[in-house]
Amino acid sequence: MGRRTWIAVVVALALLALPRLASAGGQGVVFVHGTGDQGSVSAATSYWTSSSLSTMAGGYPYLVVYYPGASYAAYSQGAWGPIVDQTVSWLRSTGITSLVVVTHSNGNNPIRYILQHPTSVSAGGNAASLMTSKIVSLVTIAGDYSGTPLANQVTTAGSFLNIANAVVQFFGGGSYNVPSVVAQRTDNMATYNSNGTFGGSAGASTIDGVPTYTIAGSGVNANLFSSEAWCGGYFTSLGLQLTRCFGWGCGGCADGFIGCNSSTYLGTNIQYDSKLNHNQSRQSCDGAGGTTANIVKQYLVAAAAPPDTAESAAAQACNATLQGWSGDIWFQGCPSGTSYQSNGNYYDCLIAYGSSGGYSIPANYASTPYAYTGNYYSQNYSGCLNGWEGNGYCDLCLVARYGYDGLPGSNSGGNDCVNFGPGTTNYCSDLVWNGYVGVWDYGAYTASH
Repeated sequence: MGRRTWIAVVVALALLALPRLASAGGQGVVFVHGTGDQGSVSAATSYWTSSSLSTMAGGYPYLVVYYPGASYAAYSQGAWGPIVDQTVSWLRSTGITSLVVVTHSNGNNPIRYILQHPTSVSAGGNAASLMTSKIVSLVTIAGDYSGTPLANQVTTAGSFLNIANAVVQFFGGGSYNVPSVVAQRTDNMATYNSNGTFGGSAGASTIDGVPTYTIAGSGVNANLFSSEAWCGGYFTSLGLQLTRCFGWGCGGCADGFIGCNSSTYLGTNIQYDSKLNHNQSRQSCDGAGGTTANIVKQYLVAAAAPPDTAESAAAQACNATLQGWSGDIWFQGCPSGTSYQSNGNYYDCLIAYGSSGGYSIPANYASTPYAYTGNYYSQNYSGCLNGWEGNGYCDLCLVARYGYDGLPGSNSGGNDCVNFGPGTTNYCSDLVWNGYVGVWDYGAYTASH
């Protein structure tokens, strides 16, 4: 197979592949359960389950917090205080400095409270800011942002007909008229959302500056013969379909406990699933665990400092200091400490060290070989395209133009130019000499570390 063909194939493959995750170092994940008075064991093994936690954490260390989530409303120190105290203690003992917080159901609201009130102090004497300052992203699974009509029903009538037994756990496991359920009435949540009790406004993509992502179930599969209905337990699925009928109508947009209008009230939605009920979403059913892990990896990889700040992160990711032939392809490279660094024509020196021969990037991008469309043979002389940002491989022409390749704040490809450590690879594109046709070209390759 010709070398030109090889370049085209790798370009196509790179679009489909995402880089691997970095060393976990000083990054971690905190899981916050919803309504219910959970203990340390029940929160980890009954509410989330160990297999689901492992999937969602994406290989990073994690903490499962527990608190009296039924006895106290989310805005009460009795609810958010233990979350802060346990997290701060964990941060101090591990040295973790960057967190992704993953919540389920009403677990989003204690986090919204502390993000809105970072100076609040827990019963253990810890300011909420000791936790919130470390949060780089928030994933809310089946989050109750604007309340649930089921809370309206049970706190008014004091009963739930005869269908609550299968889903009583979602109301705190016993009495319906507990503070957390009363707080989740739609009228009460409308008040809390408008008076500053909870952070975040309708339609916003962040809560007090923290990028927020939502996973929402829009229906319930209770088909006895469907394997999807059995994930997390069939009778719970059946019970949630009954509560869906009761609260929204049998075809209503809800996961059986939380309506779509509430779970997608704010944030960037990353999974909207008609077969993901309220119980299944915390069990990593129907790909929800993998969806969560993608956000975890994206933000915690970006939070990790590059191992060598003298050489740019992009150069480390793409081995831009290495020079030599690979078949018919010549990689210019820029070995450290050589005369190439003073030659402005050595574009890889710009990538590796930010300057070469009096030129620097991105300030002098227009004067670099990356800006000349004639060097893009395999791309039909298109030049460097902005559409390549955040597509899963590190485009060194974009690094030359902007100083990075990735869409800041996006939920896909957040940073394409991070070295993921020994034994891993990156997909990259750079200017090369295409000896097969005798032209300068822009081709994709795999950088092994």
